Amino acid sequence: MSSLQNDPSLLDLSSAGVRTFSFTPDQLQVSADVAFIEVNITPGVQYRRGDLLAFDAGTNTVTPAETADEAANLCPFNMTPDQADAQVAAQYAMQVFAQGEFNELLVTLNGEPLSAADLAAVKGKLNAGGNIRLRSMA
Repeated sequence: MSSLQNDPSLLDLSSAGVRTFSFTPDQLQVSADVAFIEVNITPGVQYRRGDLLAFDAGTNTVTPAETADEAANLCPFNMTPDQADAQVAAQYAMQVFAQGEFNELLVTLNGEPLSAADLAAVKGKLNAGGNIRLRSMA
């Protein structure tokens, strides 16, 4: 029997330097094949996890989409207008979802659930792009 088999630090993971963290997913992401793009932040804007984002290719900037046909990306986190201002002042960019499968029930338009008409329009626009796919989880 080797001395490592009797080493008490191998039995107690916390003393072996291992840390564990728990995470409670909100079920927005339904696959692990997500990809992000780095974009500029619009100052003074409220960003919400799951919100559809409009993308301005000329400035590489995202803002919350006003209509379903503006949808290009999804927001992965919450950010208040004050936080957005601070991020812009510090010249930071942010990462947004550009690829993956997402729960259509948790995707929002300016913080509001999608209507049936908006959902159909968003699915059509995003399916045409081919990178973000919305799935029914009901």
